[in-house]
Amino acid sequence: MVAVTEQQQEAQEESPKANSGATVIASENGVKQASADHGPDLLPDMEHFVWLVRKIKNIPLLRRLLRNEGVHVPEKLAEKMEKAKGVLPPTVRMTLYPLVGEASSVTRQRLERIAERIEILGDEYGKQAVLSLFDEGDEADAAVLARPCDPHGRSLYLYIEQEYPEKHRPGGRRFDHAERVQVMNRQWRSEAYSSHYRGPLGPTPKLDDAMQERIKERILLLYPNAPRDDVIIEQFSRRDLGHAHRHDEGEDDDPAKEVLDTLTVTFNGAEVHYPKVEHGEEVSHDDLAALSIRFSREPATGALSVFTDDREIRRDLAAIFRDVVLAADGAIEDMPMLEFDLSAFVSPTVLAKLVSERIEGIERIDIQHIKVACPSLRKTHDEAGDREIVQELKSMMTIQPDRRDDRNIYEVARQDYRNPDLSVYVPAQIKLVMRMAKQRHRKAHKVAVQVTAPNGFNDRSKTEDDRKLAMAQLEKLGMVVKF
Repeated sequence: MVAVTEQQQEAQEESPKANSGATVIASENGVKQASADHGPDLLPDMEHFVWLVRKIKNIPLLRRLLRNEGVHVPEKLAEKMEKAKGVLPPTVRMTLYPLVGEASSVTRQRLERIAERIEILGDEYGKQAVLSLFDEGDEADAAVLARPCDPHGRSLYLYIEQEYPEKHRPGGRRFDHAERVQVMNRQWRSEAYSSHYRGPLGPTPKLDDAMQERIKERILLLYPNAPRDDVIIEQFSRRDLGHAHRHDEGEDDDPAKEVLDTLTVTFNGAEVHYPKVEHGEEVSHDDLAALSIRFSREPATGALSVFTDDREIRRDLAAIFRDVVLAADGAIEDMPMLEFDLSAFVSPTVLAKLVSERIEGIERIDIQHIKVACPSLRKTHDEAGDREIVQELKSMMTIQPDRRDDRNIYEVARQDYRNPDLSVYVPAQIKLVMRMAKQRHRKAHKVAVQVTAPNGFNDRSKTEDDRKLAMAQLEKLGMVVKF
């Protein structure tokens, strides 16, 4: 195989195939052969950085990262990087990797760690967390948002703004906060990590020195062994960019209803126990490690979420937020109990309802499965109590078409299960798939919602917007009863 000429290389860089991990080069017999960018060979100890270079579309940000980390890019290579449309072509990456490989081990480790953190933020929870921290009113933020298909570039931008802020920029800790918000988005539905309350409506007051001291005093009463000196309290406000855009264009007069305020308190309050070998003996140590308590609040709804592993003190923490941050009277209430009515799903007439009563933002609703019960009563003898009792039995049947079946679920029930009328059963569980419409910074996507009578609810939402939209759709369909 012969070497690639400069003209061939430039042609490859302009080729549509340049967006993949492979390129095409000429061979001696005229047959085209595929060649990877040789990332694993050139940077065998930098898997995540190779991934980032292959994925990033905002090339000026990549150059800015390398410059701040002390990696010099020659002018000729810099020109080729600037000419790239989308991600860097493989031939350019092959030239860039050795330059990074010549950097010091400390620099390579830093670049690898940065790339790994950006990759972790690459799931839907992380993408939405990053997006929520942008301000369209800021010129630099808006320029990054103008690249709608570059979520990794947005994450890299927040990191660079945090670690290497320019003189005229405020800096801030938005990248660190995005990582925390990603975790909060995952933990929102789990009782092991969070509890949810309802408090007063209205804007969240801004954090000042006096408020920080009062928060510190109240929380340390719950953790008497924690040192008082090292307590970090941070507040962030987040806006839905799509909603802010509608408000700026005069379509919505209430920009606050999509705001989510978060407050994080970090201190040495987690008790840890570990063994250590000292002077030839194993010694047990008790120490304190960093513990973070996080609050998130929606000003327009009064919904307050408290994130901490200690479930027993979440209500006390919610009361601290009410008393100190909101300075409000009244009790913190649990979020209202929801009960679900699935009776409409025993009839195929619900299919027309799923079309006519869709709310804005949802393009389609499909029924993935229906689980119905056939309840019956049975008399039996209770040996322990030596008495006759009546037991309720529920035999379950699940109707679930194959994903390639184009029949509706009621046709499947009639034709395959020989059940022309489901009204003789009691619907126990419904699984719906909702197709969310395309948003400004997110493609159209599907969200699965599973409802179990009377109180079971589980959804696969990855963002707060999806979660709210799914619940609003269930309410529109008359499936939700609040107490």
